[in-house]
Amino acid sequence: MIQVMLEVGTINRNFRVLFLAPVLMLTVPVRAEPEPAIGVREVSVEQTAERAVIDQINRAAGERGEFGRSLRWYSLVNQLSGDGIQSFLDDPSLLPTGREREELRGLLYLRWVELNPSQAISHLYQLSTENGEAPVHYALLEKLVEQWARINLEAVTDFVEQKEFREAAGLKELLLTRIALVWAETEVLAAMDWYQQEAGGRSEGLGLSMMVSQLATCDPARAAKLLERIPNGYARNLAVENLMTTWVRQDFPAARAWAESLPEGRKRRTALFICIRHWLKQDAAAVGDYLLSQLPSNDLQKELIREFAYGWAHRDPEAVLKWRNEVDDESLRNTLLSDLHIVWSDNDPRAAARYATGLSDEKTVAEILKRCGVVWGEQDHEAALQFAESLKAHPSYSAFVSGLIEGTARRDPQTAAELFSRFADEGVVNVRLGESLIRSWCGYDPEAAATWLLAMPDWMKQPGLRTLLESWSAEEPEEAQMWRESHGMK
Repeated sequence: MIQVMLEVGTINRNFRVLFLAPVLMLTVPVRAEPEPAIGVREVSVEQTAERAVIDQINRAAGERGEFGRSLRWYSLVNQLSGDGIQSFLDDPSLLPTGREREELRGLLYLRWVELNPSQAISHLYQLSTENGEAPVHYALLEKLVEQWARINLEAVTDFVEQKEFREAAGLKELLLTRIALVWAETEVLAAMDWYQQEAGGRSEGLGLSMMVSQLATCDPARAAKLLERIPNGYARNLAVENLMTTWVRQDFPAARAWAESLPEGRKRRTALFICIRHWLKQDAAAVGDYLLSQLPSNDLQKELIREFAYGWAHRDPEAVLKWRNEVDDESLRNTLLSDLHIVWSDNDPRAAARYATGLSDEKTVAEILKRCGVVWGEQDHEAALQFAESLKAHPSYSAFVSGLIEGTARRDPQTAAELFSRFADEGVVNVRLGESLIRSWCGYDPEAAATWLLAMPDWMKQPGLRTLLESWSAEEPEEAQMWRESHGMK
């Protein structure tokens, strides 16, 4: 039988219509699609779409403008599924490098924790411990746990309680603290009870302190009542500081009344110090009256008076000078004067020096003038030198000159050496000051210092060279030895 095959048209790409003579029509396959090879995963439409998103994320990494790039990334990351995020994170070649990698990784995990919190946190923890980078990712893990706590507090507490975190010491305590802080926003007592039960150990006090400090921002009076829940020591004192810093701004009279009601001890001391610092900015004169008339005369009162005077001296040193005369304790008055001259000399050496010249106590005058000379010499030695000329007949002239040279040496040893030579002729400088100058100069230019010393009188040259060579040999022994030999010294 003769077969005649006629192609009459293509129905689709796989089949053609054939005629077999005389009238038989058959549909037979011409080419079949191959079956997927074993082990080759078919790519779904969703996976193809996510891969396109990943490609866009990588292209955005090269965009200029950090803020714009971050917004672009945030928008794209929110289009990925949990599986898509995991596949992205599991392939380091897909991630950018450097700081951009950490930024993108953070966005991916923060999105993933919205989709599958336990999976996201477990994945980051495993990544951290496998790479030995657990501490690097602690902050991100805390963020993930905090975000989960805001979504489902019960689920995150169960997860963290049951997970051991063996490879990362201290991480569990950090995560428990983060959960407790979120919980404490609405139920502080329940959060503290749970935290004390789960955390314990050395970190317990700091976590409780953070909860009380957080409560203080909205209800300081209630926070004050919870301080006793914190173990005595650093953590409780930190909570008192945070509480009072917030409270004095919100309601100073209430904060002060609470501080005054406390028994003697560290808590009362801390609370009153913060009250005084805050009140000083509002009404310094009222603070001065309060300290002298309403507090018992004891060591704490003296400490508060010194703190107040020191702070006030930065704003109005002359007012402090007048106020100190109201202090009955002579020893305390002298201490206040010493504190004052330190502040005043640092802020306005000219005014402080002029004031000092009118005092009667020579020791105090010499101390003030020397400090003024140091500060002034470092700032403007020419102006200080002019003032020194007006002090020649003053008993503390040499003290000011010594300070002037010492301060100038900090900025310009060469100029300080010239001043030393000038005042050496007047007999108002000494070997000790010269040695101090040499030590400063040696760090800049030891050869120049040596040349200067060789031209000085013997009373300064011999001890000065010893000091120079000791300092020089400690820093550059070979250079110092070469200089010795070149000048015939052993």
